[in-house]
Amino acid sequence: MRAIYIFLIIISSITVYSQTIISSSPYSRVKSNYSPTLMITAQNSHFSSADSSLVILTNYSDTLSLRAKSATDENFLYCYFTNSNPENTGFYDLFVINNIDDTLFLKEAIMFTKTNIIAEISPYTHHNNSSSSITISYIYGGGNNNSSISAYFYNSENDTIYPTNINVISADSLIVDFNTTQNTHGIYSLILYNNTDSIIYVKNAINILNDSYSHISTVSPDTFHNYNTFPTITLHGSNTHFSQAENTIWLQEPYNFEVSQIDIINDSTINMRVAIPIACKIDTYIPSNIIGSLYNSVDSFLGFNFYVYFYGGLDGHNSNSSVSIYPNPVSEGKLNIVFTNKPTSISTVNIYNTNGKLVLRKDLLKSINNHIIDISNLTKGVYFYSIINRNEKSSGKFIVI
Repeated sequence: MRAIYIFLIIISSITVYSQTIISSSPYSRVKSNYSPTLMITAQNSHFSSADSSLVILTNYSDTLSLRAKSATDENFLYCYFTNSNPENTGFYDLFVINNIDDTLFLKEAIMFTKTNIIAEISPYTHHNNSSSSITISYIYGGGNNNSSISAYFYNSENDTIYPTNINVISADSLIVDFNTTQNTHGIYSLILYNNTDSIIYVKNAINILNDSYSHISTVSPDTFHNYNTFPTITLHGSNTHFSQAENTIWLQEPYNFEVSQIDIINDSTINMRVAIPIACKIDTYIPSNIIGSLYNSVDSFLGFNFYVYFYGGLDGHNSNSSVSIYPNPVSEGKLNIVFTNKPTSISTVNIYNTNGKLVLRKDLLKSINNHIIDISNLTKGVYFYSIINRNEKSSGKFIVI
């Protein structure tokens, strides 16, 4: 066993990789109850052509072997854990060895933790040379508002951002303030730890846009409904080189939607077709934030996000809604709501922030087409709305500037 550790250390330090592991999923799991499968995404690999692949997760004192499923795609490999639970918590590196490729390696492929806590972070996109803040919500597992909390962000270039302030709102919510510099750019992951829940790891937690570096500037559409189960989404890049290299795009867990097709338009525009499942049994009026990444050998890793409203069976949802809002963006604290047809019942307007918190609710009188809502108390940012009456349900997004 010691010989295996020495071998892994040597190849991780001297091997030049002509193939690249882009990602593995899941990226974090509780130590005593990890997922039985691991999905590996690579570029320029030969998983389906190779006789077989040896897959190993290790922290160089504890090693887990995985059995690779017979691959049908050269760049995707599904694996099954074959031995006991990991002995330790923390990061494990990933090695894939076969008879065709060079040894493939992914640093910190998965983190094993003590507690099964999943954290959601909002907003995802920030800018360089500015002061920013994020809200962290525990969407599964919960936290402890009496804990002593520490956190930091880091990227693949070993640049670290430390918070300027951490404000605990409740047992399942906190706000983290931080500053970015002139050169800060790209994807940063988050490590958050306290004296109760151990370590919480969020891969691709925030994305820092910087005009001096390659980045995805806009996504269109940036919000859609999952009754369109195979939408085409366009990524618009700045200083990007999409047509000069092979591009791999994937969407982050817990969704892991399949990107079924990629079409390169030019260096700054790329289309992807995404398979979105109908996952809910009831309508949801708060969209889910979908985090994605694009990799090529010129631009490296680029982050992006978009929102999906999930509708289970389209229960009463009208995709051709007769309700419209304006202006959008809102700059003077007034939001106009217009019904094409006069509603025959009272309509209820709910407005939510990006964390899913209800920030305003108002009932609108029936038989009136035009309504004006005072939203002057809302701070700058993105908001989602739902409008419900006896005849229809409508939802959408607006921005306060």
